[in-house]
Amino acid sequence: MSKFKFTRESRRIFELSHQLNDTELSEDEGTELNKLLKNNPEGQLIFLSLRDQDLSLSDRLQNRSIHEKTLGESEPKKKTDSKSHTVLYIIVLTLIAFIAFFLFKNKSTEVTTEENTQALELTEPYRPYIASISSSIDVVDPKFKQGQDLKTGWLKLDQGMIVIELDSAMELNITAPAEIELQSGNKIFIKKGKVRLTSLIKRKGFAAFTQHGQILDQGADFGVNIQKHKATATCFLGSISFSDDSFKKIIHENQTFSLITKQLVDAESYLSTKSIHQQSKDRSQSQLLKWQELIKKLKTDPDTAFMYQFKPNPHDDKALIQEVYRGEVLPAHGKIIGATWAEGRFPTTHSLKFQRPNDRVKFFLNEKFPAMTMNLWVKFEHLTNNNHLGVLLSEKWEPNEFTVQLQTVPQGSFFKLSSKSNFTVSSDFFNAESILKNWILLSFTFDIEKKEFFIYINGEDVTSQRHIATASLQESYMGWCDLMNWVPLNSQDIRNAPGQVDFLSIHRSAFSPKEIKQFYQESKTP
Repeated sequence: MSKFKFTRESRRIFELSHQLNDTELSEDEGTELNKLLKNNPEGQLIFLSLRDQDLSLSDRLQNRSIHEKTLGESEPKKKTDSKSHTVLYIIVLTLIAFIAFFLFKNKSTEVTTEENTQALELTEPYRPYIASISSSIDVVDPKFKQGQDLKTGWLKLDQGMIVIELDSAMELNITAPAEIELQSGNKIFIKKGKVRLTSLIKRKGFAAFTQHGQILDQGADFGVNIQKHKATATCFLGSISFSDDSFKKIIHENQTFSLITKQLVDAESYLSTKSIHQQSKDRSQSQLLKWQELIKKLKTDPDTAFMYQFKPNPHDDKALIQEVYRGEVLPAHGKIIGATWAEGRFPTTHSLKFQRPNDRVKFFLNEKFPAMTMNLWVKFEHLTNNNHLGVLLSEKWEPNEFTVQLQTVPQGSFFKLSSKSNFTVSSDFFNAESILKNWILLSFTFDIEKKEFFIYINGEDVTSQRHIATASLQESYMGWCDLMNWVPLNSQDIRNAPGQVDFLSIHRSAFSPKEIKQFYQESKTP
């Protein structure tokens, strides 16, 4: 919209019109205004807009004769002039109505937005992290693996055992099946499950609620077992108190109390937290040895083109060593840019952590693939403002070069493998929250000749869509590429993926679904 410019006459009309709203005009000022408005449609529009801005539509219509007299008409209007002013008047009313509607709409939108924000805050309250998993045995859900952090809210464990440490220094070992609400660092609700609770600093006051009543810690080592037809509390050391609306009982060392019958019952056994830690450690060591044996086989397999274990190099802290012998070909070591070293999936292994927008590893692989398998152990920390997160992307993105990305759209998130002008493969949609902060094995395979393309997560086929070029397919090429990012030479479209990686291998053949599943089983943590 162009900026409105006042002429000397229109500015004077503006001044006199404002003055008319506050006081009576003098005879000379009234005459001056009358002359200025005569045969001046622009001035008349200014006058009417200012004078009638606080009047209702009916009042404006009733004052029509006054308007005409004020606008300098000393003689009756000609019929054609009357029509002209009628049109002008309608335009003015329309403008005022439009302005009023616009202001009301903005106000309404602000109120609605505020109400929606308040509703969002009510339905999705902030949930802080209050615990971490220090040990896990036989769990299936990756969010219950050792090292994962837990927020307030419900915890549903279907299989295995876990040990969690709350920020209050309370340690809980939980045996499945269990449903527990973590309400705060000092309070939980046990709906179902067998839980042993120990204060690491011997503090008092921790509360465990059940449907039968409340158990209050008096600085003890104790257990709570809630099942369908059974509910007990066992004190191993110190004392605890149980209470409901009309009953209170102190439970002492080596006593087991029924929360239903409110009587002492036979003692129950619980695994100690120490024994669970030891079992977890032993299994982790056993699985690590199995994983290391698999790595040895991969190194000598002629189908393995590239393999990176993500171990710090004592001679060059910016080098990511490629461990497969490639004869006279360049070894294809990676260059670490910005990323920092962190603990890997196993307690004694390492990973690279990608946090800042520029963090990445740059490779020059320089090989064509008629068939390929890629296996990547990765943990995505969070999404970014860019709905494309680069996992492994070709720097120049030229024909037949390929990229792997995590994309997010309104329907959900999905992984996409693309070979430019060649083929595109997408996974099923999933909720990004289901994989964030969890280690996953991302695998993909393709065979150009067979026209077979698959994407796997944790050994399971999640392939959804395939788009294959109608022309004959070409071998895919990997030249310069970025891991966990895409920083193109002539673009600001940076696609960093915050998270960690602790293993990457690329093979010259397409693994079968059975081989992918076996790779997952032999490389996962307990």
